[in-house]
Amino acid sequence: MHDNELNVERSPSRFPMVLVAVGLVSIGFALFIGNQKMETSAEKTVLKNLRPVPDLFVEGWLNGDPPTPVSMKGKVVVIEAFATWCEPCRRYIPYLASLKRQFENQDVIFLSLTNEEGDIRDELAQFASQTGMDWRIGYGAESVMLELDAHSIPATYVVSRERQVVWTSEMPGNLEEAIKQALTFQTIPDAPAVPGDVGPVETSDAPQ
Repeated sequence: MHDNELNVERSPSRFPMVLVAVGLVSIGFALFIGNQKMETSAEKTVLKNLRPVPDLFVEGWLNGDPPTPVSMKGKVVVIEAFATWCEPCRRYIPYLASLKRQFENQDVIFLSLTNEEGDIRDELAQFASQTGMDWRIGYGAESVMLELDAHSIPATYVVSRERQVVWTSEMPGNLEEAIKQALTFQTIPDAPAVPGDVGPVETSDAPQ
C-alpha cells in the first residue's frame, strides 16, 4: 500500500516535465516554420515588359464610356479576363473590388473583359450588380483576350504607364503588390495566393 502511494505521488511530478518537453519541441517547430516564412517573404520578383497592351476593340462596354488611349495615358491599368459562367471569376471579383477601393485616388484604372457576345448586355449588367463590379466591362472581347494570351480565366494583367503589360497572374507575386510596383517602380515581394482563389478555368470549358 505504501509503495503504491509513493507511485501515485511520483507520477504527477513527471507530468510537468513532459509538458515542458512538448512545449520546447512546439516552440522549436514554430521558430523553424517562422524562419521558413521569413525566407520566402524575403524573395523578390520584378515586373517585366512582356508585350504592348493590345487595342481594346470590343463589341461594347458596360458601366461607362469606352476607355481610350487618351483616358488611359499615364495610368496604370488593371485588366481582368472573366466570364459570367465562371465560378472562380465570381469568387475573385470581391478581391478586385477591394483593390479598386484601395487605389481609388491613385492613377489606376480597372477594366474587365469577357469573350461573351451577342445579347449578353442585360445578363452582364445583372452579374455586375450581384458581384459589385462598378468598373467598365468590355464584352465581345475574344480577340483582345487572345492577344493578351488569356487561355484560362480568371486572368489578370497589369499595364504600366508606358502601355506595356508588365505583370500577369501567372507570374510570382500578387496583384496588389504588382500595382504598387507599377506605381512606384519598386520590386514585388512574393505573396500567398489571394483569399478565395480556387484556380483557373479553361476558356474552352465555357457552356455551349
